[in-house]
Amino acid sequence: MNRTSSVAAALYTYAIGYVHGRADLLRELLFAIERKARRERLQYRVVFLGNLIDLGPASKEVVDLALATIRQHPGSALILGRHEAQVLRILDEKDWKKRQSMVVPWFSTMGGEETLMSYGTTQRAGLVDAIDEVVDPRHIEFFRKAKRYVELDRHVIVHASLKPGVHLIDQDYEWILRPQREFLDHRDSFGKKVIHGQPFGDRTGVENHSNRIAINDANYALGALSAVCVEPTGEVHSVRAIRSEKGITVEGLPVFE
Repeated sequence: MNRTSSVAAALYTYAIGYVHGRADLLRELLFAIERKARRERLQYRVVFLGNLIDLGPASKEVVDLALATIRQHPGSALILGRHEAQVLRILDEKDWKKRQSMVVPWFSTMGGEETLMSYGTTQRAGLVDAIDEVVDPRHIEFFRKAKRYVELDRHVIVHASLKPGVHLIDQDYEWILRPQREFLDHRDSFGKKVIHGQPFGDRTGVENHSNRIAINDANYALGALSAVCVEPTGEVHSVRAIRSEKGITVEGLPVFE
């Protein structure tokens, strides 16, 4: 084993669920991870499952935090989420009417207006033409360089789904950006255990299934953000930041694999 692979094998990998503009939760979660790493002298990387933006009040700050974290910790990555993909589709569309038709659902159902507000925009007029001027170009480049998945020795980290029976490199990008019933109902192995986000807003926390691990924090309003930690041994545990009336607390949960 060469030095590079030895270092990678010794890394703790934290997969963080959908942040959706909750910079307050992300900041505390990252601080807790860093504090543990320093205390126990651990090397780690962070993989963001996508959907950093929209809905919550501080998307710009979330992207800044994610970008800084990835630069600071080698091996870290952003997996492109459906919300980042929507921004890229809008920016890449040259036909104004089609672009308008894409902005409407981004605002009305995906929380895009909150994202633009976090970049300092206070007026909706003219936003169809000005999105690429409003959003930090470094963030757009960050989205464009996002990965489709991150593969570990025993796990694979994806945004929402995998197509059963299809090799990783042959997965359809649009398919894996959305939660698919075929994926959720699948009971056999995917080859490696899948870690994914699950955008069902009535739950928080982590669900451990035989062939996958779901991070259920899509409802930003519930005030919780979870991460799954894959240890170098392959063991898995989770950590969660929760906001209550007393502020934000971070709790570690037992190893479950």
